Amino acid sequence: CIVVYTVLVYFIVVLPRLEGFSTKFWTTGIFGVLLFSWLYRYLQLLRVEPGSPPCFEEAVAEALAIGAERPEPCKRCDRAKPAGTHHCSRCNRCVLKMDHHCSLTNTCVGLHNRHHFHWILVIQ
Repeated sequence: CIVVYTVLVYFIVVLPRLEGFSTKFWTTGIFGVLLFSWLYRYLQLLRVEPGSPPCFEEAVAEALAIGAERPEPCKRCDRAKPAGTHHCSRCNRCVLKMDHHCSLTNTCVGLHNRHHFHWILVIQ
């Protein structure tokens, strides 16, 4: 919805006010590249999982094997909670290095998809 609005504003309001073919050509090209980049990052944000910690039993076995300290369990699910891991009440799952739950995409922003979210903010 916001993408359609942006495209309509560009072609109805901005483009007619520009003078000269080269100005319109380069401005439209830059707008197209930014729009494509934003759409690509948005779709990647939807596609890529934010990252989940391993099951608690697997994490304990791995910690014992390498001699590390035992991880804490999540109180709501059967997952280990390494540093920076939080349980999302909306998704009902633990997310590695959770930033926040994004209501625009209805997914959590975490370890594996946060760079896509940051690029969306930069492109906007």
